[in-house]
Amino acid sequence: VEAIIAYSFDDKNLLHRALTAAAAYENDREGNRGIAQLGEQLIKTAIIDNSLTLGETRGNFQSTYVRLTQAAKKEHLAEVAKRWGLDNYIKFCPRQSGPSPAALSSAVRAIVGALWLDSRKDISAVAKVIEKLGL
Repeated sequence: VEAIIAYSFDDKNLLHRALTAAAAYENDREGNRGIAQLGEQLIKTAIIDNSLTLGETRGNFQSTYVRLTQAAKKEHLAEVAKRWGLDNYIKFCPRQSGPSPAALSSAVRAIVGALWLDSRKDISAVAKVIEKLGL
């Protein structure tokens, strides 16, 4: 996963947590939900930050709006996970018949959240991964 996103985690436990779907383990029902919520907000923040850095104004905010809409869709994030092969590294809930779009999208969001925490809250590191994954 680190090779895919071009980022090396100092705290491998954060990455492991990001790749653990909810209810993947009997004693851990929460899985990556918490850091996935963080990651969801960071994706939006990085997209808006990039637009403002490029000088986009509210009047020509259309491309940013499209990116924000796509980034919010679990189907889109699930497709990103499959395209990059991230689904091969996720620990899914054993009761599921296969990787669900919700679990895949949560993992993508959680990877972003975990990277934020690991990078000591470096938004530029988050932006690089978002760009790399095509979000």
